[in-house]
Amino acid sequence: MAIEKLHNWRVKYNNEKIGFGYDQYEPNREFYYPEAGALWGNGYVKLYQITKKEEYLNLAENAAKQLIEIRNKKYREFSWGLPWKWHDCPNTFSFLITTVYGGEFFLNLYKVTKNKKYLGIAQSVGNWIINECGYKKEDEGIWFYYSDCEVFHYPIFNAISKASGYLAKLYMHTKKRHFQTMAELAAVYVINKQNRDGSWYYSNKSMYIDNIHTGYVIEGLCDVYEIFPHMRKKLQKVLKAAGDFYWRNLYTPEGFGFEYTVTEPSFKKILYNLKKIFLRSSLETRLWGYATGIRAFTKLSKALSIENKGSIIIKYVIKNLQDKSGAFKYKSKDKRFYIRHEAHMFDALATFVYENYLRNNKNLKF
Repeated sequence: MAIEKLHNWRVKYNNEKIGFGYDQYEPNREFYYPEAGALWGNGYVKLYQITKKEEYLNLAENAAKQLIEIRNKKYREFSWGLPWKWHDCPNTFSFLITTVYGGEFFLNLYKVTKNKKYLGIAQSVGNWIINECGYKKEDEGIWFYYSDCEVFHYPIFNAISKASGYLAKLYMHTKKRHFQTMAELAAVYVINKQNRDGSWYYSNKSMYIDNIHTGYVIEGLCDVYEIFPHMRKKLQKVLKAAGDFYWRNLYTPEGFGFEYTVTEPSFKKILYNLKKIFLRSSLETRLWGYATGIRAFTKLSKALSIENKGSIIIKYVIKNLQDKSGAFKYKSKDKRFYIRHEAHMFDALATFVYENYLRNNKNLKF
């Protein structure tokens, strides 16, 4: 019901312009956001897999058509960026995390349609990651640049993990060995950067541990876990520690999410703990964080055969964040709607339902 309400809201909001709307970082002007289009499309693919309703497949293919039209033509291969300048990087550059979401969508669309055009685009995304975005090799493994824009030539762990998971899935469909090699080396690098408490910092420049990007790291490594059985022994301990940290530090038992956490003993930690007691709402994660948590815990549950904490988060957000219109509020006490946040929630809810559908129909394969 929550998914249907959100779908109906989107149709009224932007009709056929699926990824079009306002964004948290550009709240006064509407743009088409490739990441939003890919996530709405990905959600529609999963709903089609469950219901077999052609309406959902048509919407997914419409989203794909829009993404093809707005690909960044600066590059030979398929990639996408943001419609605005980001951290001194012009909007003419593409970004790793945005492009990975686009690639995942086209790969999933290929799985249900068997249209080789979509597989070709997904493979082109993999080529962009390796050849045009670029990477650096170190003793600990490899790490991909967040963008070929020079200001982003440092390790950002969540994006590296997501790219690793994507390349693993791409290998599964193409059997091209270099995708496997790069996925494994990137996963090893991320594993080596895990903190002792199970967390990861945002990057090697920012000692910041937050909700959204912790979830991204877990998502990527769970994808690697699923595709490469020979890495599971190493990843089990890593993912168990990560999941425990994620739930213990960034969620409450009833599913309320915190935007960030402070773990090192310091005055900042004292202040943070006081805010948790007296000003909890000021620390609440954005809708994007809740969506990432749902996806990450759903994947963890599948990989490690453990309880899915995503169901707890879903109960919280439907009760406290879903508006009468069908959209989800930016935060519990902040009634703003942003198209990328809504897209993340749509994809997260569809992911949760799809995985439960597969679990209850174990003989089904897509």
